[in-house]
Amino acid sequence: MEPSYYRKILFTLTSVVILLIGCTQQKEEIEEDVCFVQQNDTTHPIHPFNTAKGKILMMPSYWEKDKLLIKDNHHSQYITFDSTTMRDLHIVRSQIPTVYIQTESGSMDYLESAKTHEERGIITVWNENGFMECLDDIESIHGRGNVSWGGTKKKNAYSIKTNKKVTILGLKKARKFNLICQRYDYTGLRNWLAYSAAKRLCLPNQINYCMSNVYFNGHYGGCYLITNKVDINKSGVNIHNSEKDDERTKEVSGGFLMEIEGRKQKALNEVSNALPIQYGGYLMIKSPKHASDEQIQYIQRLWGEMEDALTSYSRGVDYGILDSIIDLSSFVKNYLCQEVFMNIDAGACSFFLYKDCDTPSYNKIVSAPIWDFDTSISNPRSPMLGGKDLCEAIYAGAGVFPDGNRRNSIWGALYKNHKFRQMVSECYFTEMRPIVDELIWGATWDSIYSSIRTDMEIDNLRWCGESYFVPECKQMKQWMEKRLTYLDNVWRPDSIKEKYNVYFEISHTMTTHFLLYPTTKGTILDIQLPAFDKHVEDPKGYIYDFTGWSIDGNPVNLDTLHIQHNLHIKSEWKVTKVPKLIQYTKNWWQSKWRKN
Repeated sequence: MEPSYYRKILFTLTSVVILLIGCTQQKEEIEEDVCFVQQNDTTHPIHPFNTAKGKILMMPSYWEKDKLLIKDNHHSQYITFDSTTMRDLHIVRSQIPTVYIQTESGSMDYLESAKTHEERGIITVWNENGFMECLDDIESIHGRGNVSWGGTKKKNAYSIKTNKKVTILGLKKARKFNLICQRYDYTGLRNWLAYSAAKRLCLPNQINYCMSNVYFNGHYGGCYLITNKVDINKSGVNIHNSEKDDERTKEVSGGFLMEIEGRKQKALNEVSNALPIQYGGYLMIKSPKHASDEQIQYIQRLWGEMEDALTSYSRGVDYGILDSIIDLSSFVKNYLCQEVFMNIDAGACSFFLYKDCDTPSYNKIVSAPIWDFDTSISNPRSPMLGGKDLCEAIYAGAGVFPDGNRRNSIWGALYKNHKFRQMVSECYFTEMRPIVDELIWGATWDSIYSSIRTDMEIDNLRWCGESYFVPECKQMKQWMEKRLTYLDNVWRPDSIKEKYNVYFEISHTMTTHFLLYPTTKGTILDIQLPAFDKHVEDPKGYIYDFTGWSIDGNPVNLDTLHIQHNLHIKSEWKVTKVPKLIQYTKNWWQSKWRKN
């Protein structure tokens, strides 16, 4: 055949491809241009979005379907919406408040391209009954979070700062707020449950919060948890703010807002003053941001005294010294939130403490507020060992972070003390247990579940492709029931003295998990260990095969182990080096697979 024949075929195929691409782009533009308003609210146009279940228009709670107006590329003005013209459109009405964020650029592209990028804008807040609570300029909005930051075209978390102090949906009047996306919690309830428990426990200065849908430039962003910012002010941690002190009269003893962070680089990058500490890694001084030399020396000395007292306390001596430095009641309540809901970050990060100015009557370090529980309560997407099986063990109280660095936590040192365990037991049965019962199985659960179910199901469709809300809520309640049954037995007042602490260390170069099993004296070890991978391959070319358990290097049979004292049981592994050529080939194929 002549070359011109092939050229004609190539030209025809190219034309078809260009036509198809053009049609696809035109379809996307049509969908982008379609927007809806309400007859009495034309200032907030909302775009529908596509999901695996079809096209969805998420209406604010105060909108009415028969008052919808539509505008598309065929009409320059809004017209009355006729549902017969868009039969594939599913219209869903929210049950919770609505927040509109309008950025100055009219797009989220710049903000999503980097967490540090900022924009101005406007925020409008309507409650679920259609009352506008807030309309104000946004001085700045930017990304926030670690794993909650995803970047372009993801559900991201944001921090906003308004032009003046405003009240949003029952939160304390403030300028700074967090929009928590809870991307890895498909129920949207884990943070809510933990914060509600902390509030009812009267944990000091616990941050306020509420659930709301958020629209960014008219596009549905999903269901967010909105909170006051963890900061020193009347809406957050309400203590003396030394940032406002005159340099000549700056208060040295407070107030300090501190956070324990296990990751060195994050700590050093986030604050000007990150102090290496024995229990936890680094103590970040969040406020004052630029502490004076005298303030740094003061907190170093106080923290050193606290760690010395904590070490003695963990050995069962010097109760009074530690009690004079820290507010043990707040530590007990904070610990209960971490342990009952099994927060995998307990003591490792998002661990806030504060210290107000010294007074004749009070000068202690307080453990509050709690923060960041979206991977707690056996979240299927958390890296927690064993997932749903890990409900019958002490996790936070085991006291070593699950990252292979073997850093001890404050909770582990405290839990070794019998007096602390007694305080935990008393607070658990008199306060925490009834609170959790009401939150999980009482009218409170029925109320929050019914109010956010529709919104979380649409959120799941928008960002996950299908809804996991109902089955994961069911799984979460089942796990909590097993968890509480276990803790009821472990923390019974008459059983605390009868227990020995049996620590399990499941570790290799990829990760380390420490679990604690309080076990009755003089009995055969009878526990249900969570499932874990017994064959592990790491990126450096080593294969780890589990071979059994040992105590002080000696093999041990768990089925016949008689408990006579505290024990530290370690996992043992056979290590095999993979030939370099095989490892190189494997890594190459994995990199190609990820790119595709």
